[in-house]
Amino acid sequence: IFVIAFLSLIGWIFFVIFCGVGLSALPIDLINEYRSRPKKIPRERFETSRKDLANEVEEMIKYGQELKDTAAISQKTKGFWKGRRAKGKSRKDIRKYETACIQIEQDYNILQMQAKFNKENKAWLYGLKLILG
Repeated sequence: IFVIAFLSLIGWIFFVIFCGVGLSALPIDLINEYRSRPKKIPRERFETSRKDLANEVEEMIKYGQELKDTAAISQKTKGFWKGRRAKGKSRKDIRKYETACIQIEQDYNILQMQAKFNKENKAWLYGLKLILG
């Protein structure tokens, strides 16, 4: 019985600590959700953004293919230092490519949110989050 009571006390202590942290962070999160809400955009602007994003994706696919080819060439480089230098440059370019791909994915997600927001106008929900925050 003493073990159960002790573990229950420890559980309540953790609950009080983490509940207090969560409750103090809730208004800040609600205000930030209001600040980063999707905004309604005109249909023409949405279409141009979608086409620009599609063009960026096509360019990234071509660039990725070039990176793949240069990585294959750098693997075949003879000599320790030359190979090491080529592999390092290849890894650096691949990291830049991955970062750009993540950015394009985030832009796509934002564009999808804006399209959904244009269809389902729930502006009152974001206003409520601001008031509650």
